Amino acid sequence: MQEEFARLLSVSTPDAHDLKMLALIEAAGKSSYEAKVRGAPNDAVGKILAQNGREEMAHAVRLRRALKLMYGEDFTIPSDAENPFSTPTDAVEVVNAEILERTAQGELMGGDFYDGWASNVAHEEAAQLLRQNGTEERRHADRLREAASLL
Repeated sequence: MQEEFARLLSVSTPDAHDLKMLALIEAAGKSSYEAKVRGAPNDAVGKILAQNGREEMAHAVRLRRALKLMYGEDFTIPSDAENPFSTPTDAVEVVNAEILERTAQGELMGGDFYDGWASNVAHEEAAQLLRQNGTEERRHADRLREAASLL
């Protein structure tokens, strides 16, 4: 997944394949957050992580909508079991302040990334969907920092 995301970072205007790959990564973000929920040291932190995970799937759905708007293609977001980037359902990820801050930095980078794509696509409705994802990525970073304060 990291290699594919690194490739996507070099893309200024996404094609259909890029949107599909990012949708897979975002959908896998849900399973990654679920593994963090299982490793959360308390319910308050777990609740924050679960909210971020639900929104990662919403990002994938918006990418699917952008794909349809921009390229007229349908795309089915696979289940976790069928997504090659998903975290195994029995995985438990350690949650500590360092990991939360590292994840927050990644979410901030994701926000800027989405804004870059939004600026470069010609379809305004698709651009709005990308901007919304970017706004939520930055909100995820804020939540992760809030979660770190609850450790």
